[in-house]
Amino acid sequence: MSDSNRIENLRDFTLERNLDTIALKFKEESFTYGDLELMSRHMSTWFTAMELKGEPIAFMMPNGFDLMVTYLACFKSGAVAMPLSRTLGPGELRNILIESGAKCLIIELDKLSLLEEIDLKKTSVQTVYVNGVVPREGYNNFYTLLGPAGEYNETQVSENDPAVVFYTPSANGGFNGVTHTYSSMAGIFESTSAALENVTENDRILVLDPQINISGFLETFTGLNYGATIFVHERYKVEDTIPALVNERPTLMITHIRVYEKILDSGMTEKDTFGTLRGIYTGGKSISTELQKKFYDHTGQIIQLGYGMTEAIWLTINRELSSEGASSIGKAIPGVNIRIIGVDGTNVSVGEVGEICVSGEMVTPGYWNNKQLTSEKLQHGWFITGDLGYADSEGNIVIVQN
Repeated sequence: MSDSNRIENLRDFTLERNLDTIALKFKEESFTYGDLELMSRHMSTWFTAMELKGEPIAFMMPNGFDLMVTYLACFKSGAVAMPLSRTLGPGELRNILIESGAKCLIIELDKLSLLEEIDLKKTSVQTVYVNGVVPREGYNNFYTLLGPAGEYNETQVSENDPAVVFYTPSANGGFNGVTHTYSSMAGIFESTSAALENVTENDRILVLDPQINISGFLETFTGLNYGATIFVHERYKVEDTIPALVNERPTLMITHIRVYEKILDSGMTEKDTFGTLRGIYTGGKSISTELQKKFYDHTGQIIQLGYGMTEAIWLTINRELSSEGASSIGKAIPGVNIRIIGVDGTNVSVGEVGEICVSGEMVTPGYWNNKQLTSEKLQHGWFITGDLGYADSEGNIVIVQN
C-alpha cells in the first residue's frame, strides 16, 4: 500500500472495509463501519467550520462510540486529536489546556465539575461541548456534533501533519505532549499488527484498556485499520469480562498484566474459557515466571510480552515461555531498529549494558510545543528510550533498569 493510501485508509472507512460489518460493540449496542464513517463525517463538518485544521481538540471521555467518532472526526478534518486522561485533576487539566493551545474542549458530564475550578479565559479554549445532558448555560451539547453542520468535503492532510497528541506524565511532575503524525500513527498500527501476528477482518478484539490512552487507542484502531470487530468494555469487571470471553468469542486480547492475574484469581474460568483466543498479550518490561507458568497451566497459552512506550510502540515481542524468568522483552518486530549505546554514544557489545535507542516508522517525531525535549530525546534519527538493557547472543533484549 502506498504512503498516501496508508494515510487515507486511517481516515476513510469506505476504503478496504465492508461498511455493513460490525466495527464496535459497546454494552448492548453495535455500530457498523458505516455508522462510524457517517457520524465522523458529520462531526468533521463542525470542526472544519470552526477552522480547526492543525489545531488540537482536547477531549476527556469514556470508552465507547462517541469517543471513536471524535477521534475519526479529528482525522477527517485535519484537526489534532488530543485525548486527555480521565484521572487528571483541575490544575493538571488547566496546565495542559494552556500549554497545548487547544481551542475546543469536549468533556464528559461526570468530569464537568473540573471546569468549576478552571478559569477558561486564561486558556485558549473558545468552545466547550459536554458529552451528556447539558446541566447549565454556557456549554454546548456534544450530540449536536453528530448532525452535519454543512456539506462534507474531505480535508487534505500530509503524512507529516500531526494527527494525535497524548499527554503523559513527565519526570519533573508535569506532562509532555507526545505527538504522532499520520505517518507514525500508521506505523504504530502496522507494528502492532505485526506483534499480533497480522490482524485481519476475521479478528475479534477484546478491549478493556482506556481508549483515551495509547494502550486502548492502539488496540482499537489497529483492529479498525484492518477491518476487525472490537468489543469495548469500560474496564475490567469480573462479572462482565469473563462472560465476554465466552460469549463474544474474541480472537485477540491485549491488556494490563494485573487483569490476567485477576482473571486467574477469580476462580471463574477454565481452559475452554480462552478457547477462541489465538493470541493473549500484555505490555511491559517483564512477566514473572510464576505468573506465566500459572497462566499457561490453566489456559494452555502464554501471555506474549510486548515492549514500547507512548513515543514508540510496539517495538519488541517475546512469544516464548521461559523457565529462567521472563526478563527478556524478546526480539525487535520487523520494521523496528534497535541499538544499545554506551556513555560514549557508540554501540556496546553483546551482553554489555547500555541505553536502548530505537528507530522506525512508529516513533514519534517529537513533543507538542517542546523543542528542547524533542532535541534531547530524538538524536540523529534515534529515539532515546531512557531504558538500560543488553542484547543476548540470540538477539533478545533484556531490560535491567529504566
